[in-house]
Amino acid sequence: MSEEILRVEDVDVFYGDFQAVQQASFSVEEGSIVSLIGTNGAGKTTLMRAIGGTLAPRNGKVWFKGADITGMPTHKIVDLGISQVPEGRHLFGRMSVKDNLIMGSYTPRARKNMKAGLEKVYELFPILKEKADQTSGSLSGGQQQMVAIGRALMSEPQLICFDEIALGLAPTVIKDIYARVRELNGAGMSMILVEQDVRRSLKQCRRAYVMLKGKVVLEGDSCNLTEEEVSKAYFGM
Repeated sequence: MSEEILRVEDVDVFYGDFQAVQQASFSVEEGSIVSLIGTNGAGKTTLMRAIGGTLAPRNGKVWFKGADITGMPTHKIVDLGISQVPEGRHLFGRMSVKDNLIMGSYTPRARKNMKAGLEKVYELFPILKEKADQTSGSLSGGQQQMVAIGRALMSEPQLICFDEIALGLAPTVIKDIYARVRELNGAGMSMILVEQDVRRSLKQCRRAYVMLKGKVVLEGDSCNLTEEEVSKAYFGM
């Protein structure tokens, strides 16, 4: 069995008085893909923000490579090796593709290897090299998603959290994006996939967790979970 790279223990996250995540626990083994499945409002994105440091858990712990990173500032978490591809991409639309990518290498460790990082991103997504000087806002949705993934890779992460990377994209583009995700995982990258699509989630991951109303209500290895039982947990049936 591989060692854990991430462990989330009994995490509670609030927006003011509203509790969005309740005692959520899950783990990611090094080199594996874990899927976090649930409908809109289930608490998936909030949990990713708690891992990434943009929201501080009120209770519980987040451990990365054995170190407690609960509530740590985001830039320190990125420098440790956790990167996020947020839902909606959040690119700088008026900046060039290249400059958007460079923004991902702002930590001291990554900045030293910026040129090599760019070449790795361009190797993974050749179209981005062709469009390096174009504004990111002029790209197609699929190409923008490639920029968002590339920007996350520029920080030299060991764990990437992908939040709804297929949302709003054409099936052929989704297939290509996930092929690149599998390629990165094959090279040893650990991953969390936040998804709504049950079938696609189970196909991609080693282990899956289903969230409903802020709670983890089902978990298991993907090979042992059926679409039917995941769907029932997904809808609270």
